[in-house]
Amino acid sequence: MKKKFFGIFAFLFSFMMLFSCKKEKEGVLRIGLECNYDPFNWTEGVENDYTLPIANKQGKFADGYDINLAKRLSSELNVNVEIMQYEWDSLIIELLNKNIDLIIAGMTDTPERRKSIDFTDEYYRSELVLVTKVDYAEANKDKVLNSDELKTLLENKYVVSQISTLTDDIIDLFAQNFGANHVAPLASFASAANSVKLGTNFAMTAELPVATSIVNNNKELGIIHIDQNILSDYQGEFGVSIGLRKGEDELKNKINQVLKNYSKEDREKDMVGAVSRAAGDVDTNKSDLERIFGKKEYVNWLFEGLAGTIVLSIVGTFLGLLLGIFLALGKNVTISKQDSTVMKIVKVPIKGLCNLYSVIIRGTPMMVQALVFQFVCQLCSLNWNTVLTDVAIFNGWFIAGCIIITFNTAAYMSEIIQSGLNGIDRGQREGALSLGFSQNRSLLLVELPQAIKNSIPTIGNEWIVNIKDSSVLNVISVTELFFMAKTIAGATYIYLTTYLIIAAMYLCLTMIATLILKLVSMKLSGKKMTLSIKNFLFHFKKSPSKE
Repeated sequence: MKKKFFGIFAFLFSFMMLFSCKKEKEGVLRIGLECNYDPFNWTEGVENDYTLPIANKQGKFADGYDINLAKRLSSELNVNVEIMQYEWDSLIIELLNKNIDLIIAGMTDTPERRKSIDFTDEYYRSELVLVTKVDYAEANKDKVLNSDELKTLLENKYVVSQISTLTDDIIDLFAQNFGANHVAPLASFASAANSVKLGTNFAMTAELPVATSIVNNNKELGIIHIDQNILSDYQGEFGVSIGLRKGEDELKNKINQVLKNYSKEDREKDMVGAVSRAAGDVDTNKSDLERIFGKKEYVNWLFEGLAGTIVLSIVGTFLGLLLGIFLALGKNVTISKQDSTVMKIVKVPIKGLCNLYSVIIRGTPMMVQALVFQFVCQLCSLNWNTVLTDVAIFNGWFIAGCIIITFNTAAYMSEIIQSGLNGIDRGQREGALSLGFSQNRSLLLVELPQAIKNSIPTIGNEWIVNIKDSSVLNVISVTELFFMAKTIAGATYIYLTTYLIIAAMYLCLTMIATLILKLVSMKLSGKKMTLSIKNFLFHFKKSPSKE
């Protein structure tokens, strides 16, 4: 009896273990997207049942139709997925450099893109519509405009869309057939919608789900439907697919099988849900300030961006000064006839390289330098996404941003220090030499300290410049104030107010920096400062004598 009992117990235990143990997932698929293209994908500050964490943006989560598809792939392919946030223009580059494995970002399969990457079958198909001011939309409500009606509507009107998209390419057709003016494309659909909202452009082209999400967030805008047959060669191309590297046929076939099992009804249901969540609890009757500051995560993002900007400017200025001193000393190397051949061989390249570095860095924009740095790192297989992945702000790309701003600042600091050295009276060196100092000791111990002291105001100005110029590092997704503001504006379609808020924050930072510099300058010059609150003027008085 006991033996039988244990046999039954062993069978039941094995049965329970068999069905309770989950099969371990095999591998990781890194998925690249903008996280700023609702309802396909957007950024959230709070995790919920629909989101996935953004792997290269600690503390942020992605939601949307594309995220739902990513979860479906994870389940049916038995793999883990990681969401990676990149600018739209860099997605294909990131894929080719193997920083991501798939692009699921509402991307259309076009012949131009097929030259670089491969595509799966479509995972969603929609129609092209126009987004205009609500008055025009109401006038054409329940209508599908034909060619003649579209020409009447668009003739001599300005039409815009997002850069590097099919919806932008198709505006050429509108210009050719309906007399529209093709405006230079903007960085995102959100910014294009904002230009229509402000009246800068008459309309924007977009796919229906995107347009619906835009209109849900902007009561001033509406949708105009058009006859899809007038789209000529573009007819039927408004489907989106998953991008992947060429030669990965096995992965492509597996994904296509998942998409084959993804019914049209389920796709529409998921899109309706994504559109609904993208609108969320948006109350367009609230003021812009209420919509921004009324959401805790937006406030947190602004302070995260503020912290990033402060650290970037301080680190870049301090380390840039140290490197700039070495560059200035290198440019200040004197080559005399008394030098041996060996010394000349050493000095000439040092002087030349320091001067060349200064010319190149000062002659190119920091934004371009950041992009070049990013691509060089990718070519060298240096992936900043894997550095400090558990840190919210100061992650791998933030460190990369500190390196970029340091090397950029160093070129300007070298000119500042060199000017300071050139301004030192020759008698200082002669006096040091007469006391037995060598030329190098005189330079390091006598001239350089005076040059740095005299250059404090100019060095401080460079710090103020770095506070503002750190904003260009958003092109490589560095977490700083402008990047966060752009994320908020893309999510809310509130551009003017958002940028006015960060303009005020930048102004406060620069005013505080100016005050600190005045205090330092006062301390070094033996003066004391009094602040007149009435007129906000700084008055300097000579310090009383200690006699």
